[in-house]
Amino acid sequence: MRADFGYLDVPMRTTRDRWMKNLLAALVVLPGLLSYVSDAGAVNLLVNADMEDCPALPHNTPPTGWGNSSMSAGADCDFWSTGTDPGLYVGMRSPRTQLYYREGMTQTVPTTPGKTYWVSFHVAGNGGTAEIRFDGYDGMLVASAPITSSYTLVTGSFVASAAMTTVYIGTDLTASATGDARVDEACVATSLAQCDAGPPVCGDGVVEGEETCDDGNTTDGDGCNATCTSDESCGNGTVDAATGEACDDGNTTDGDGCNATCSSNESCGNGIVDAAAGEACDDGNTTDGDGCNATCTSNESCGNGIVDAASGEVCDDGNTMAGDGCNATCTSNEVCGNGIVDVATGEACDDGNTTSGDGCQATCALPSCGDGVLDAGEICDDGNTIGGDGCSASCGSNEVCGNGTIDMAAGEACDDGNTVDGDGCQAHCALPSCGDGILDAGEVCDDGNSTSGDGCNATCISDESCGNGILDTAAEEACDDANTTDGDGCESNCTLPARDNDPGDVVEEGSCGCRVAGDASPSPSGFVWVLGLLGLAGLSRRRAR
Repeated sequence: MRADFGYLDVPMRTTRDRWMKNLLAALVVLPGLLSYVSDAGAVNLLVNADMEDCPALPHNTPPTGWGNSSMSAGADCDFWSTGTDPGLYVGMRSPRTQLYYREGMTQTVPTTPGKTYWVSFHVAGNGGTAEIRFDGYDGMLVASAPITSSYTLVTGSFVASAAMTTVYIGTDLTASATGDARVDEACVATSLAQCDAGPPVCGDGVVEGEETCDDGNTTDGDGCNATCTSDESCGNGTVDAATGEACDDGNTTDGDGCNATCSSNESCGNGIVDAAAGEACDDGNTTDGDGCNATCTSNESCGNGIVDAASGEVCDDGNTMAGDGCNATCTSNEVCGNGIVDVATGEACDDGNTTSGDGCQATCALPSCGDGVLDAGEICDDGNTIGGDGCSASCGSNEVCGNGTIDMAAGEACDDGNTVDGDGCQAHCALPSCGDGILDAGEVCDDGNSTSGDGCNATCISDESCGNGILDTAAEEACDDANTTDGDGCESNCTLPARDNDPGDVVEEGSCGCRVAGDASPSPSGFVWVLGLLGLAGLSRRRAR
């Protein structure tokens, strides 16, 4: 039963007033006290301890067996002028407009002087202090406890000094309080064990005390749990496993450790994808490499912006495009030397290092003439494919005479692998020629030029000496009959005899049978002249006989 604190027109402040009040209270409870002449064997000494008899009207009427004691008007059973209380607990309510703040009820019980008695009651509300006192609201304090929204048991003990003792139970609210102060299940006994002021019973179909619900049973999963503390709705702060709840944090908001349906504690590995908690996947475990990483933030697909090493990724730039520093399969960071040929970045090879000369250059390009790197098969590489600059266009010659390669761009006409003159290719890799200063096969002389009259004729076949059989006109020879004998038609100095019709001159000028320098055949006219001369000589001998 409930009883609310109401108003009292005039506060009782004198000792005489309190005695009168106590006397009136004794007269009210006198019928019930007849059964309590002695407390021997008594359990709860209070009459109507559950406050079940409390009329709605008139105002300021306490439950049967109780008397008012307050700075205002005491108990009031008329809650909202309708006889019903929207509050959670059975009990007493403080006034809706607070003039005074110490409100309570009293009851006088038989006691044995010198004996200890225990007092208890349950209280709930929105602030203030619950109190147990002697005589009235300003009597001696026995016990107190803070009033909270939960149903709290207040207990205290006293040693009786008279055969009748008036007990006050009530509240000391804050001066600005406007809310509930509900009391229920009061008890006065010689021990707490004798008080029957326990909490409500779950399963009796009546919602009372700390019960949130009571559906008449103690079965979970039917809208009221087995302890009547939860209506099994998500967001009530109670985890109702029977209805499939995995958590309940008192709200229906995602991302705070319990999702909006109370089905997930938003932890990775529970098999539920909690997007509000940042999960991209949840495969029921915290193992990498199985399509959902250990933190549930990646589905381990290339292009999601997360590097999943367990799935073989070395990079992930949020796309599947090659050539931007991470290839299309997220397996290469497209750096030369990583062992992966990244064609999109211009690599032609990648042997896992950045060393040139091993078949793949330091820039991951294939070896080629003109790349500036001396590779196998190359004699030189000066960084271009131009001949004549010390390295041929094919990188096969260093363009040095005598290397056996004819480097025409370097001016070579031949190269017989040495720098020896007179073997068909000169020491400077030029072909043998008259005038090169080198005496080659077929040459009689070579004075380094092709000018006659200087001791070696222009074709290098005559040293321009008289008697060599070559008519060197540039050396002022008029004839050369291959000797230096006079009187044979060509003088010893290779001049023709003077024309004086002297029979002793066998050969006249112009009748020389020699060849001109550079001409290998004798002069026909000279030959005929010699024959004629021989004929005349024979004719003269016959006449002499």
